[in-house]
Amino acid sequence: MINGGCEDMKALDIYSAGIILFLLVFRKVPYYETKKVQGRDLFKLLMTNPTKYWEALQRISGDFEYVDRDFKELFEGMTNPDPKKRFTIEQVKSSNWFRRPTYSNI
Repeated sequence: MINGGCEDMKALDIYSAGIILFLLVFRKVPYYETKKVQGRDLFKLLMTNPTKYWEALQRISGDFEYVDRDFKELFEGMTNPDPKKRFTIEQVKSSNWFRRPTYSNI
């Protein structure tokens, strides 16, 4: 996918859903593919060192001071750079973050 090809379309869909989930939760994109933010390549950090990725997000924007561990685990699993290690839909649905109760004012 990132390096020009993807043989596992389900894994590609999970990756895309992870990016969309991040956008829905934080109202921001998780990274910019062609742009560094304050000198940091967030995409590269996410792909190589998720712990440093979250630390960089926190330094760049106070919005990420506290990100739930369960969300981090889900997002990292959905965006794993190795499609064979990426979460399946079953793993997404069984994750702690996904199984939490939802709340509505309606």
